[in-house]
Amino acid sequence: AEAVAAMPSDMLYRRGELLVTLDVDKGSLTRVSRDRMARLVDKHAHTYKWVKPKGEAPKAVYCPIPSDLSGHLAEISPLESAVNHVDTVVSHPVVAREESGAFRICQPGYDAKACVYTLPHGADIVEDMPWEQCRDVLEDLLVDYPFQDEASYQNAVAMMVTLVVRPAVNTAPLFYVGASLAGTGKSKLVSDTISMAVMGRSANASTYKNSEEETRKYLESVLLSGESFVFIDNVPTGRMVDSASLAAVLTMANINMRILGETRESSVRNMLTLAITGNNTRLSHELARRACPIVLVPKDNRPETRDDFKHPHARTYARTQRGLVLSAIVSAARRWESLGCPEPLHMERVGSYEEWRNVVGGIMEHGLSYRRTMSNQANFMETSGDDSRDDADTLAQVFQACNGFGPGNARTHAQVYQLAADNELFQDYMDRCRSEDDTRRANYFKRRVMLPLRGTPTTSGWVFDTPDRGRNWFLRQHTAAPGVAIQMPSK
Repeated sequence: AEAVAAMPSDMLYRRGELLVTLDVDKGSLTRVSRDRMARLVDKHAHTYKWVKPKGEAPKAVYCPIPSDLSGHLAEISPLESAVNHVDTVVSHPVVAREESGAFRICQPGYDAKACVYTLPHGADIVEDMPWEQCRDVLEDLLVDYPFQDEASYQNAVAMMVTLVVRPAVNTAPLFYVGASLAGTGKSKLVSDTISMAVMGRSANASTYKNSEEETRKYLESVLLSGESFVFIDNVPTGRMVDSASLAAVLTMANINMRILGETRESSVRNMLTLAITGNNTRLSHELARRACPIVLVPKDNRPETRDDFKHPHARTYARTQRGLVLSAIVSAARRWESLGCPEPLHMERVGSYEEWRNVVGGIMEHGLSYRRTMSNQANFMETSGDDSRDDADTLAQVFQACNGFGPGNARTHAQVYQLAADNELFQDYMDRCRSEDDTRRANYFKRRVMLPLRGTPTTSGWVFDTPDRGRNWFLRQHTAAPGVAIQMPSK
């Protein structure tokens, strides 16, 4: 602890239960390993041991810090009071909320109350911009994007507001930016316009992960790094996105993440904002109800050839407008605060995001006079949600209608797979299986469709039950009202 106390105060930080260092150039946090800790201690303090040469008096001799001691220091437990706690690193002005409810702008450097480190951003903020000018600045910034409706435009503005007030809310929804054709401007909107205008740089982008394990590891690495905003870019066309890890990050203010190479976990505060882009992308029910949809509609069948832009160099223009955009957002927040922070009157209740609704929705409605924020969410859920439950009902009806599938007749999972394939059910799951072998496809169908639905009755009343030790997979039809009840009995 004395060695750490000799280091500069901005050398080490605490992220949850882990020691981290801040890379100002990259704007991210990195976990301190044993070797890194040994080098840091060696740089700012010298460790000695006493030796007694033969025939001489004892003397102190320099020696490098032992690895077991550096590992003990890296465990953070003896240093909790000596190291500042940081939750996120931002490259733009952010607004934090005091216990009294008042807002304040976090100044560049470390903010101990908000646990935020703000990098030097050079943006001059005006906090009393007239609301008409605020709207003009934001509308001019986004004028070139073909939003489907006013709600999609206002949701894009809400994304920018969220990035600025994120330390003041515990959770934030998933910002989904979708279109029907490639080249409409989804990634450009997120990376070149919104990110550049607010953060002064492009947001870190990632590709869509094909497995839940890859998604979990990616999100944990992002949380550890203290990133404030990332987006998953260009989900494959028509893909249905479903991830328990993604849903957890969207709803939990604190995340228990596994420590790489260890069996223990560390709880970290979640201050991440997530966006996702894709063409005709569908979200599972769990993600769709956590989404703030921004839909772009191309003007023709070849949107990539469009040349009628008011601001043809979107990235450069967004950078030049950064001060005005941030001033517009902060001024709107101040206006809402001056009114007593009233709740939005026209924004529907959003489960798991009440605080976000009150703050961002209040700023949108009372600070900018926007009253259509999130008004397209219900329709988005109907058109984008997972169809597996509807397919389950259809499969039950097919069972009821097919000859030979009467009460008491047993069918293997391979026969159920073939029945679903013949009737074009569960296509999202069918398309994910890359193998052409029918046996492998049937086993994939069993794992991905039959087992996840086990114990989850649908409106038709069907339930899957696991037989002993996963052997002898059967489906049995029973007459029930309403619909058909299908059970997989034990051996």
